[in-house]
Amino acid sequence: MQLLRPTCHGLHWTLDVVFREDQCRAREGHSARNFSVLRKFVLATVRREEGSKMGLRRRRIHADRNEIYRESLINLAFPGQTHKDSIKYA
Repeated sequence: MQLLRPTCHGLHWTLDVVFREDQCRAREGHSARNFSVLRKFVLATVRREEGSKMGLRRRRIHADRNEIYRESLINLAFPGQTHKDSIKYA
């Protein structure tokens, strides 16, 4: 039996397990590509974090639920800026 999409590829496997990429229903326009770029950016940022013993999926969930941890990841991705300074109000 041959699989249609091999899951042995490391990046695809990680994106599928951590972000459930295969269940994403974004299909119209550029939305699928935009979500893919966003997922890869977040994965790279979470991998850069040092000192955490949590797995990647757990870190993603933790960032979703903990504002302080989420801001530390944003500061890791964009050093020298604070999250609140980058927001512009009309």
